[in-house]
Amino acid sequence: TLFLFAKQGGHHCSMDHAMKALAHELNGTLHLLACHNRDLHLPLLGHITYRGWRVLVSSVLPISSDLLLYGTEDGGVTVRDEVPEFSLSIAMVADQLNLKPHRVGDLETGKILCLPADARGHLGKDG
Repeated sequence: TLFLFAKQGGHHCSMDHAMKALAHELNGTLHLLACHNRDLHLPLLGHITYRGWRVLVSSVLPISSDLLLYGTEDGGVTVRDEVPEFSLSIAMVADQLNLKPHRVGDLETGKILCLPADARGHLGKDG
């Protein structure tokens, strides 16, 4: 189990904003789940708010950064969209969610993605 705690950071980020970001993480996963795409497997997520603190709890997935197929793990420096079948599944989900494809990364090495770049797709180590 992985625990993510809402934490205030920087001079423009309040604790309220950090708590909302964790709630948005859960809501985004719920929207992807509602698309009923059998090719996408999502982690079990939940959030707990107790006495003004919010914790996002996630199952640990059998993935690693060397198995990244879609998205970016370094803020857009390296963008991956490697497997056409996976990209098609993502495009169908994005269409259901009314999300428009957009360029992520620079003009030469960037890719056209349908989901936010930090919505990563991995090939699981469990097959």
